[in-house]
Amino acid sequence: MLAGLGAALLLSISRVMPAKALMPADAITGTDPLTLAAAPREQPVFVQKGKASWYGPGFGRRRTASGDRFDHRKMTAAHKKLPLGARVRVIHVASGGSVDVTINDRGPHRRERIIDLSPAAAHRLDIMDSGLAEVRIEVYAGAQPTDEIREAVLDMASATPPQGGVAPARRRRHRDAGVGVES
Repeated sequence: MLAGLGAALLLSISRVMPAKALMPADAITGTDPLTLAAAPREQPVFVQKGKASWYGPGFGRRRTASGDRFDHRKMTAAHKKLPLGARVRVIHVASGGSVDVTINDRGPHRRERIIDLSPAAAHRLDIMDSGLAEVRIEVYAGAQPTDEIREAVLDMASATPPQGGVAPARRRRHRDAGVGVES
């Protein structure tokens, strides 16, 4: 009797939620499903807005910048500057959908794009057909897997101006005078 009730409950839930939502997150992503669970309670230390694309065809089993083999089934992404191994939340601006990915490669290699997603992450954000989407990237210090990555994220965040803000003054060498000047 109880087994039948459990099956009926699961059937009613599956009508509301997609089948992949009922699977454990690590079965889909290969990552820890709880890593970013605490993230909404803290403010992101780094935010970036721009276009996301996805990559994968022709990359199967090749080595990424992190040394891992590219796996189109994992929730991974390529970013130009974020530390390898950093955990990032990518939010599709139009739909509000989000996905948590691990940065394991460098790219995208197009100036107008800010992140390249694996096919699994692009599928989760529903951008496979369009190929591009406006996204917001959020990085949370508390969600990072190691202290080393957390420190690298915090260092990067402190050196990056807020979106639309002004970069902090940095010392650079003046070409002509050969002396340090504030920029």
